[in-house]
Amino acid sequence: MTAWATRPALFVFGHRDCVTTRMALPFVDRIHRRRPPPYPVAAEMGLRSVPTVMLVGTNGLIARTCEGFKRDELEAMAREIGMAGPLFTEADAGVPARRPG
Repeated sequence: MTAWATRPALFVFGHRDCVTTRMALPFVDRIHRRRPPPYPVAAEMGLRSVPTVMLVGTNGLIARTCEGFKRDELEAMAREIGMAGPLFTEADAGVPARRPG
């Protein structure tokens, strides 16, 4: 990928149980919101909408992609990575099944 050949790109990796990750993410989000488009990595990857969630298989290839918000696809990805229990609960009843990005 050469998206950062003309400008740097910011990648963020964290862990849900990491207090420092949870502390840092609001500030990373602030960076994201203040950065001017275009988003070169997304453009180079040919992403058509955001959010785009990709499931990468053990072979390093993209096994599944979810563009926009699709409950069923997110549930499937959650199962494929071994998430126990349902992704959506009764508290999420008002969340639509689909929403374009």
